[in-house]
Amino acid sequence: MQTKLTAALFVGLSGALACLSSSPAKAGPNPPLINCVNGTLNTFLNTGCTRGDKNFLFNVYTGNLPSNQVNVLISGSGNSYTINITPDSFWSGAGSIGYTVEVNNTSTDLLASLSGAQSTSQPSSMFTGNVTATNANPGACGAAAPVTSWSCATTPLTYPFGVVSSTVLNTWNAPGGLDTVSNSVRQQPVPGPLPILGAGMAFRASRKLRGRIKSRL
Repeated sequence: MQTKLTAALFVGLSGALACLSSSPAKAGPNPPLINCVNGTLNTFLNTGCTRGDKNFLFNVYTGNLPSNQVNVLISGSGNSYTINITPDSFWSGAGSIGYTVEVNNTSTDLLASLSGAQSTSQPSSMFTGNVTATNANPGACGAAAPVTSWSCATTPLTYPFGVVSSTVLNTWNAPGGLDTVSNSVRQQPVPGPLPILGAGMAFRASRKLRGRIKSRL
């Protein structure tokens, strides 16, 4: 009986240690790409880059200016990343810029929210515009009426827990000119109590089994 007790305790403790020693699952779907550098949009289109634990994959651009006259600056680390996109002069008419943002497999963090902003410093110019994001709720923010600037930073689009990627699309119609498109991506960490809970359950199961064996001795 003592041998059975020892074996049972060994199995329980082995399960607990396996729970404690196992590494957390990676949240990101793809490996990191080349590091992001400040550059013109033509260097990002149809390809992507990594900033921190995020991949940015640019795949949409329409506008009156060529992509080599549009500047992209991706900055930030930790819990927040900012994508600033500015033309050398002004966009006029309708246009769009789109990309996919995803958590790469160096992190277990998930997407939490995305906010957008557009503005113009062109005198007396007005425009309409918005930003949309897949997998987000409500999914869009912007200005349907002509404005000189707008931002949804105070009421950002939110992602339900578990989202690791989203397709972001910035669109505008600016007869008078537009000079700034900006997005901010925030993230949330994956909670980590599950290994501890697994260990506790294993220890409790081992204790109950030991009690039952003792009662039969």
